[in-house]
Amino acid sequence: MTRIDAGFGYPLGFMATSATTVGSVSASATEHHLRSLVALAIVAGAISLLTRARAGLGTAAVAWALHSGFVLGRSGEIVFTDEAGIAAMVLVCAGGSGILKPALQRCVRWRKGESGRKTWEFAQVWPSPGH
Repeated sequence: MTRIDAGFGYPLGFMATSATTVGSVSASATEHHLRSLVALAIVAGAISLLTRARAGLGTAAVAWALHSGFVLGRSGEIVFTDEAGIAAMVLVCAGGSGILKPALQRCVRWRKGESGRKTWEFAQVWPSPGH
């Protein structure tokens, strides 16, 4: 599957995180902050897997600003608390998770075994020590 270009992926992530934040706030996430954080992490991770790395990390940054400003701060002003710092780390990890997908695809592949069943095969990324 080809990834969405960052020029379209970032606006897609912006719209998705904005809609998620509006939905979270209307579902009383201002009283239960973890609900909003989990929802935004899922959205940032999904956008990161569908788009390029820049769009995934940009989506994570927007998700943090929305979470900090409208869920933790509740008035649109970004707050810098310990909880906001933890949310930033979670969202950066979720937004950066798409970076691992191409690396795993280069290292691990499906192949047909001798019995005809599909098995995992690890690609030889580095030459063996004897060569």
